[in-house]
Amino acid sequence: MAFALTVAVTVLGALLTLVGGWYWLRDPVRHRCPGPTVPWRRRLLPWWIVYRPRCGYDLGGHAFREREPITCPECGRNVRCRRQLVRSTRAWRPVGCGAAIIATAVLLYRYPPMAATMLVAMAPTEVLLRGENMLGTRAPLEARTELRRRAADGDLSNGQTNRFVRLLVNDLRNDSIAGNAKESFRMLETTAILDVQPLIDALDSEDAQLRAMAARLLRFLSTQDSLDTDTPDALIRVSVNELRSDRRNRHAGEAREFLQMHPTKSEPYLLDALESDDEQQRQEAVALLQIHPPSGPALERFLRVNVRNLALGGGFRVGDAYRFLLTQGRAADALLLEGMQASDPQTRLLCAAVAGISDRRDLASLAVPILASHLADNAIRGDAVIAARSLAGFGDAVVPLLAPYRSDDARGVQDEQQRQSIEYIVRRLTTSETTVRLQLRFPLARLTHDGTDALSIAPAYLDMPRF
Repeated sequence: MAFALTVAVTVLGALLTLVGGWYWLRDPVRHRCPGPTVPWRRRLLPWWIVYRPRCGYDLGGHAFREREPITCPECGRNVRCRRQLVRSTRAWRPVGCGAAIIATAVLLYRYPPMAATMLVAMAPTEVLLRGENMLGTRAPLEARTELRRRAADGDLSNGQTNRFVRLLVNDLRNDSIAGNAKESFRMLETTAILDVQPLIDALDSEDAQLRAMAARLLRFLSTQDSLDTDTPDALIRVSVNELRSDRRNRHAGEAREFLQMHPTKSEPYLLDALESDDEQQRQEAVALLQIHPPSGPALERFLRVNVRNLALGGGFRVGDAYRFLLTQGRAADALLLEGMQASDPQTRLLCAAVAGISDRRDLASLAVPILASHLADNAIRGDAVIAARSLAGFGDAVVPLLAPYRSDDARGVQDEQQRQSIEYIVRRLTTSETTVRLQLRFPLARLTHDGTDALSIAPAYLDMPRF
């Protein structure tokens, strides 16, 4: 920038010097009228410093006499003596001004910061706005810094602020300037944004960084009640997309908190995210829909996803899927029936557990054999506790179904733990014997590590089995 200013000033000085020299050389030496007397206020005008016009009428042939001035027939100037005449219309003033300008250019070249500071400090705000709008990231750093300083000082009008916001939004892109996106983001957080449309338009940009930062700003404005318009659908769509697993920290958490506040608008996008190729996005969509379940045909689709999450390899969302299915009542009966007939052992156990704890007695004939088999001593950790609690959930209706396991020739009984556990459950449901006495009689029915009665554990606090 300093070099460009130096070149411009040098060219201006050279032009003045050449023009003045040309007029001086082409005019012969004569005695001419200097022209009318000019008042001082006119002499202070800028163009008078550079160029002073002369009358130029040839008075060389006139004889001067004492106290008898000569009147110029062209301009009316009274000339009293020959010393008042000028030798020609040639003026040294343009040449002198050109030389002074060239000297200034040399000074600016030797001290570049002076050039940038002088030019930018004198530039109007409108010029800085238009210049950055045209040049974008190619705008000089000094001009960008000065414009942002004026914005921080509150020197911009409302219209200029709106245009400045558009420039800041453009800086959010992934470009060649290091750190400009973070700086613009901080300024947009502290600037009173009167028009949020540039941020809304940025949500449809092809630049991923611009979309993400615009979404973060709009979410911030919505929490500050600074977003006057309704929540744009594009913001919901971008927030759901940010649930994906990527390298950007905290984006998924911020998007999740925002989507929780807009369950109705986010529901269709979250339903689409259930079929995403990103595991994190699928699980986050499931978790959000569990808080605000859909209705109608979408509910059956979502229930099927939760039953699928009960399988081995379902990840840390297995417990959430199990607890959600407990709250759905008979809407999930058909899917529980399918789950108890699945090939995955964890799906079968948890679907039977949901049926038992929620007292789905029409499913008891299929659920009881599955639950009873998990009362046996095996390598699965925690399955006997949830099986015993689920069997007790059927109430007295489970006693006839457990009768085959209590007979002397019961073929379904595998070991002593299973036998004592079944006897313990039946006696707890049909007699008034205390828990302590029953545990002393059936010690293997103490399925928990701390001796807590498995039948008294709240369903929400049951640990998931570990196959």
